[in-house]
Amino acid sequence: MKVLYKSNNDILKRGGHLCAPLPSLQFPFLFFSIFIPRVVTKHTMYPDWPESDADLVPLPKCDGPKLQPFNFQGPQKIEFLDYIGEGLHAHVIKVKILGQIYALKLFRFVYEHDWISLADHLDHNREMMGAFYNYAEPFSCECRAFGRLQETGHGELAVNCFGYVLLDEAHEQAMMTRFSDLQLNFDGNIEFPGDGEERSRFLGKDGRAPPIRGIVKHFGLQHEEESLQAPIVRKMLRDTIKLQQLGILNIDMATRQIIDDRISDFSTAITIPHFITNPELNPRLTPEMISLMELATFKMCMCDYLQFDEMIWD
Repeated sequence: MKVLYKSNNDILKRGGHLCAPLPSLQFPFLFFSIFIPRVVTKHTMYPDWPESDADLVPLPKCDGPKLQPFNFQGPQKIEFLDYIGEGLHAHVIKVKILGQIYALKLFRFVYEHDWISLADHLDHNREMMGAFYNYAEPFSCECRAFGRLQETGHGELAVNCFGYVLLDEAHEQAMMTRFSDLQLNFDGNIEFPGDGEERSRFLGKDGRAPPIRGIVKHFGLQHEEESLQAPIVRKMLRDTIKLQQLGILNIDMATRQIIDDRISDFSTAITIPHFITNPELNPRLTPEMISLMELATFKMCMCDYLQFDEMIWD
């Protein structure tokens, strides 16, 4: 993927970062009617409670890269040590599994407007949301990006990722008890916590709200802004270029997500194939729609470099 890195008079402040504004992808219902049958599943929108290890399949369930489940080498057993912090989409907890220390990122059930999607068109439609979930919801975004790095042998471009976890009921209760003083909320986002409705909107086949989803990662040290020296900066720029060449964009480059000199967060990443970057997913798109998609893809690529610049300036 060739990336044009230059200034643009259309730059504005968006989401706290210097970014080019994305075009409004106001596609008619035809887009959904063609796209949805390719990716929608027969089950709940979110991963359902597994009845056995056979249910722990690579996720997400759509075309493209996928992340394998974490290998517990037996029953799920997690020791919750310390609460690290939270972001827009998730809580991060220091845990011990099989004698090793990890960072466990546990995802909220966020509002659909927090997705990389055409949220205005979803209108709480389960079939529509289920289709876009696999490509655009933060947990799916991160699974796809880490899956791409692993399948291409480029895991060194980010912190080590060891697979996903569906927290069972016993461990969810243990976590909530361990951090009872924090009153952890897994509904909505950090700015507007929910009251449980987001998680319970799409129940599983047995009528239960879905399990909390997590990703197990390397536990390391977050970079302080003043410690971001020139060699690290050059490395991060090279890594950004390589990520885009691998089809991973909209990286949300910032000091807060650099752990041990590596990128750690892909919850907003777009990984090809994706409904925004790949018009071939819908052969009935008009030339105008395809042009809008190409412009959106270009601006997201450019935004990665603008955010990199902002990280340096700050």
